[in-house]
Amino acid sequence: MRHIAVSILTILAVLVTPLSAAEADGPFRDVSGTLADEIVKAYNAGLISGYEDGTFRPNENVTRAAFAKMVVLAVETATKKTLPAGSEPFPDVQPGQTLYQYVVKAYKAGYISGYKDGTFGYNKPISRQEAAAILQRALNLPLQPENFKDVPDNSTLAKHIGAVAAAGIMQGYGDTFRPTQNLPRGQAAAVAYRAYEKLGGKAPVGTRENPAPLGTEVKVGDNWRVAVVDIVEDAWPIIREENMFNEPPAEGHQFVMARLRFTYVGKESGTPWLHLMTGYLGANRVLYWRGGDTSCGVIPDSIYDVDELFPGASVEANVCWSIPSGAVKGGLIAVEEFLSSSDARVFFEGVK
Repeated sequence: MRHIAVSILTILAVLVTPLSAAEADGPFRDVSGTLADEIVKAYNAGLISGYEDGTFRPNENVTRAAFAKMVVLAVETATKKTLPAGSEPFPDVQPGQTLYQYVVKAYKAGYISGYKDGTFGYNKPISRQEAAAILQRALNLPLQPENFKDVPDNSTLAKHIGAVAAAGIMQGYGDTFRPTQNLPRGQAAAVAYRAYEKLGGKAPVGTRENPAPLGTEVKVGDNWRVAVVDIVEDAWPIIREENMFNEPPAEGHQFVMARLRFTYVGKESGTPWLHLMTGYLGANRVLYWRGGDTSCGVIPDSIYDVDELFPGASVEANVCWSIPSGAVKGGLIAVEEFLSSSDARVFFEGVK
């Protein structure tokens, strides 16, 4: 039975997958291109969310209320301080609206203002120049002159645009800024993450941007806590001694072996090799979803020798991958739970 299960896992895991940012640690199936990394980072930092169908819809306009929420979350998450609440004067902003608290916080902090008619424009798409003004205030950036030919020097927001451009928070289109153009959700997510970074924010531990260090235990999926205990950069001498029939790695490859500690924290029982996938993300941005003795032959203390674990039980076991030698250093270890209802993929430091 064990060999049948291992064969099934081998078929599932044998794929060697080029990794895009969105595939790495975000749930959005419609995110790709230049801003993909920053959109995923914004998601990992808790600044944005998507829709129930698994999309983010990066090209849709973002509303003024939704952008206020992104900026408030960027500030609060990066500074680890909660902005004060209270009340606001806008007739179109009312308690009970989904984003009411974020609009109030942004107003109390001095990030936003309304229009001449007294309204805030809760559901109105935000323009790029309006977003620039909010970001300048939220980050307390010094006002700067700008050099965009489509921004009049006498514009009340010209120096706000200059400030965010000088700080690298927002960018133009060559020599234009398109100040009155609506800000798409993808750009909004990217600038919110840049603001978060500007304030000193870091991605959560276990993400690709901030992988868990050696020995650090991290929750994986719904039912596991995992730590990388040790890494062997060139494991062929160990594997050769383990079994005389083991074959060396293919030319230009090497065996990377890691020792992981698995702790089951679910309600019933679980088996690491059956419920978890282990991969190595090489420096070449290819994710090798193969582990245990499916890649390196018979290895000592293989994950496939681990039996069923019950709540609170821990075990240490080895996993191994055959990786191109040039992609080993600077790589990351990935662990993912099958069929998890939570964000199931976690990254750990690999060979430095």
